[in-house]
This record gives sequence, structure tokens and C-alpha cells, in this order.
Amino acid sequence: MVDSMSLKKDNPNGKLSEKEKKLVRILRGIDYGEVKIIVQGNQPVRIEELTKSIKL
Repeated sequence: MVDSMSLKKDNPNGKLSEKEKKLVRILRGIDYGEVKIIVQGNQPVRIEELTKSIKL
């Protein structure tokens, strides 16, 4: 769980990095499914699309 104090400590200006912006754009473009986000050095570095399922 992330709290607001840890966010301010890690990113004092409150702005998203370019990698974080790209992550949000990609996530918004996913219609359905499941993803795994790989993080290194407090930054997302890779997204793996794990599964897609269609509810019938």
C-alpha cells in the first residue's frame, strides 16, 4: 500500500516521470486483461501482458 507521505518523499514535486506517463497511457489503452508491471529504482521499466479473458 502506498501512502501520500511516501509519494512526497520519492517524488517531491508530484509530477509524473516520462516512464510513468507512458505507463498510464498504455494502461488506459487496455480494454481488458491482466498486466504485470516490473519496477526498478522506483520507476516502471516493463509491462508484461499476462492474460486476456473474455466473459461470455
